[in-house]
Amino acid sequence: MTKIHGPNQPNETGTNIYCAKSPFLGLMNPAPTIDRDPFRVNFLKYTRRAWEMLPSLDHPDILDIACGSGIPTIELARWSGGTVTGMDLDMEALERLSERAAMEGLKGRIRTVVGSFYGIELPSQSFDIIWAEGAVNIMGFERALREWRRLLRPGGFLVLHDEAADLPSKLAHIPEAGYELIGHFRLPDDAWLTEYYLPLLQEAERTFEASGTHAAKYELDRIREEAEHCRLGSQEFRSVFMVMRRAEQ
Repeated sequence: MTKIHGPNQPNETGTNIYCAKSPFLGLMNPAPTIDRDPFRVNFLKYTRRAWEMLPSLDHPDILDIACGSGIPTIELARWSGGTVTGMDLDMEALERLSERAAMEGLKGRIRTVVGSFYGIELPSQSFDIIWAEGAVNIMGFERALREWRRLLRPGGFLVLHDEAADLPSKLAHIPEAGYELIGHFRLPDDAWLTEYYLPLLQEAERTFEASGTHAAKYELDRIREEAEHCRLGSQEFRSVFMVMRRAEQ
């Protein structure tokens, strides 16, 4: 496991990135009493749809930014036949990814890097594909496109799963940032509620009933709050995949 940055990289406001409220954070930073990975699997069909928008590449080098415990990472390695670098600040999540890769026979094609998505210290033009599900809403869309472009080889691809808020302005910014939009699609408006939060809430309730611990109660209350925000239709819980290619000037 390679280490690039320490585990407390702040955002531009000086707060720890995991303090931000976003549905994506549960995917990147699993809860201490609830294993969220089984619920993350429900979103793989959208990851697959985005993957199928890419042209066929011969053993590509892929960077999965803010990969967490690597539910999409494993599939990217399997689908691509290439190598995947999974990068995250959470060392425990990366250890789970390494264990899962070994179990799936993918140990030689997945490596992990401990690092922040701010100022990534990897060589320029190292990757054919950059994949990011959940980092852009924290870092900022324009900054992510600007800083990550140098990591792509000429003609390389950037695939983002981001909040759908301000989507027209984001799509308009893509060519300004030096990319060509290949395509995009929104997830169903109720996807986060029906495919993620309601099953997760049921599991949290079962966990608290079985253990009765303060930690389980805290986690249950947190998930209830997130699920209620989602149910009320907060724009934070509408998301979109965008697939783009690095344009050469």
